[in-house]
Amino acid sequence: MLKTFIDRWSQSLRENRKEFLAGLAGKPAYVIAVGDDDPQVKGQPLVQQFRYIFDFTGIRLAGHVIGTANKPGDILQDAQALAVVDGWRAEWRNG
Repeated sequence: MLKTFIDRWSQSLRENRKEFLAGLAGKPAYVIAVGDDDPQVKGQPLVQQFRYIFDFTGIRLAGHVIGTANKPGDILQDAQALAVVDGWRAEWRNG
Protein backbone atom coordinates (compact mmCIF):
# COMPACT_ATOMS: atom_id res chain seq x y z
CA MET A 1 0.00 0.00 0.00
CA LEU A 2 2.84 2.42 0.77
CA LYS A 3 4.36 1.83 -2.68
CA THR A 4 1.05 2.67 -4.36
CA PHE A 5 0.82 5.84 -2.27
CA ILE A 6 4.34 6.90 -3.27
CA ASP A 7 3.74 6.09 -6.96
CA ARG A 8 0.52 8.10 -7.11
CA TRP A 9 2.03 10.93 -5.11
CA SER A 10 5.02 11.14 -7.45
CA GLN A 11 2.79 11.08 -10.51
CA SER A 12 0.70 13.97 -9.16
CA LEU A 13 3.83 16.01 -8.46
CA ARG A 14 5.05 15.46 -12.01
CA GLU A 15 1.77 16.24 -13.74
CA ASN A 16 0.45 19.29 -11.88
CA ARG A 17 2.86 20.15 -9.08
CA LYS A 18 1.69 23.69 -8.29
CA GLU A 19 -2.01 22.86 -8.10
CA PHE A 20 -1.36 19.59 -6.28
CA LEU A 21 0.70 21.23 -3.54
CA ALA A 22 -1.71 24.17 -3.21
CA GLY A 23 -4.56 21.73 -2.65
CA LEU A 24 -2.68 19.94 0.12
CA ALA A 25 -1.35 22.96 1.99
CA GLY A 26 -2.61 23.18 5.55
CA LYS A 27 -4.65 19.99 5.44
CA PRO A 28 -4.30 17.63 8.40
CA ALA A 29 -2.86 14.15 8.00
CA TYR A 30 -2.62 11.18 10.33
CA VAL A 31 -0.07 8.37 10.15
CA ILE A 32 -1.29 4.96 11.31
CA ALA A 33 1.18 2.09 11.39
CA VAL A 34 1.14 -1.39 12.88
CA GLY A 35 3.99 -3.78 13.59
CA ASP A 36 4.86 -6.69 15.82
CA ASP A 37 8.58 -6.57 16.54
CA ASP A 38 9.14 -3.49 18.75
CA PRO A 39 6.97 -1.26 16.55
CA GLN A 40 7.24 1.82 18.80
CA VAL A 41 10.96 1.98 18.05
CA LYS A 42 11.13 0.49 14.56
CA GLY A 43 8.17 2.55 13.32
CA GLN A 44 9.75 5.92 14.15
CA PRO A 45 11.70 6.18 10.86
CA LEU A 46 8.43 5.72 8.96
CA VAL A 47 6.77 8.50 10.95
CA GLN A 48 9.81 10.74 10.43
CA GLN A 49 9.70 10.13 6.67
CA PHE A 50 6.07 11.25 6.61
CA ARG A 51 7.06 14.36 8.59
CA TYR A 52 9.54 15.22 5.83
CA ILE A 53 6.88 14.66 3.17
CA PHE A 54 4.34 16.75 5.05
CA ASP A 55 6.86 19.55 5.64
CA PHE A 56 7.65 19.62 1.93
CA THR A 57 4.00 19.80 0.94
CA GLY A 58 2.70 22.05 3.70
CA ILE A 59 0.50 19.33 5.16
CA ARG A 60 -0.01 19.46 8.92
CA LEU A 61 0.83 16.25 10.78
CA ALA A 62 -2.15 16.11 13.11
CA GLY A 63 -1.02 12.93 14.83
CA HIS A 64 0.41 9.47 14.52
CA VAL A 65 -0.09 6.13 16.20
CA ILE A 66 1.94 2.95 16.03
CA GLY A 67 0.01 -0.11 17.10
CA THR A 68 1.22 -3.56 18.03
CA ALA A 69 -0.24 -6.50 16.13
CA ASN A 70 0.84 -9.48 14.08
CA LYS A 71 -2.30 -10.99 12.60
CA PRO A 72 -5.86 -9.84 11.89
CA GLY A 73 -7.65 -8.91 15.08
CA ASP A 74 -4.50 -8.54 17.21
CA ILE A 75 -4.76 -4.75 17.15
CA LEU A 76 -7.88 -5.04 19.30
CA GLN A 77 -5.55 -5.96 22.19
CA ASP A 78 -3.56 -2.72 21.88
CA ALA A 79 -5.60 -0.48 24.18
CA GLN A 80 -3.19 2.45 23.87
CA ALA A 81 -3.34 2.58 20.06
CA LEU A 82 -7.11 2.18 20.09
CA ALA A 83 -7.44 5.02 22.61
CA VAL A 84 -5.49 7.34 20.32
CA VAL A 85 -7.74 6.49 17.37
CA ASP A 86 -10.87 6.84 19.52
CA GLY A 87 -9.64 10.31 20.51
CA TRP A 88 -9.28 11.28 16.87
CA ARG A 89 -12.76 9.98 16.10
CA ALA A 90 -14.21 12.10 18.90
CA GLU A 91 -12.39 15.18 17.56
CA TRP A 92 -13.69 14.55 14.04
CA ARG A 93 -17.26 14.12 15.25
CA ASN A 94 -17.14 17.29 17.34
CA GLY A 95 -14.93 19.25 15.00
